[in-house]
Amino acid sequence: MRAWPRDRIHGGRRVLWAFALGIALVCGLSAAIEPARAEDLALGDSLALGFGRASHMRTLAVVGEPSCPNGRRRGILNMVPPGHFNFVLLSAGTNDPPGRCVEAIRARLNADCVMWVVPVNGARPHVLQVAARHGDALLYYTPGKGKVWPHPPRYWNVRR
Repeated sequence: MRAWPRDRIHGGRRVLWAFALGIALVCGLSAAIEPARAEDLALGDSLALGFGRASHMRTLAVVGEPSCPNGRRRGILNMVPPGHFNFVLLSAGTNDPPGRCVEAIRARLNADCVMWVVPVNGARPHVLQVAARHGDALLYYTPGKGKVWPHPPRYWNVRR
């Protein structure tokens, strides 16, 4: 096997380092030029989980999660992340009618647009009041029958 001359090895390393430095500079400059963008978020219970996944959004949702924390559950109130969002799809109140903490959840959110998934149970009037107070958008849906209630039969059809 033939040994490589020393200058060729070092020369190759210089080219590799120069290439890596060039990539780092391009990435750094593009990050500095392009402003940071706020993102979209689906937040809440299993309805937010379904709609968030169907919309390919970042999703912070737990099946059966109540609005307020209780002994076993963290609560949607404590799931609200810090920071600003362009759009938040919010589903709260379904698992604890009449939706005891929906005002506090909405107060913690920092978003340009909030859309509430309107519950189909006793939390509905309360959620509608809070949404109206903040000028939020509403997402109505028809729940499926039987075991899928209170979920829609197909999230994608509602989301479109």
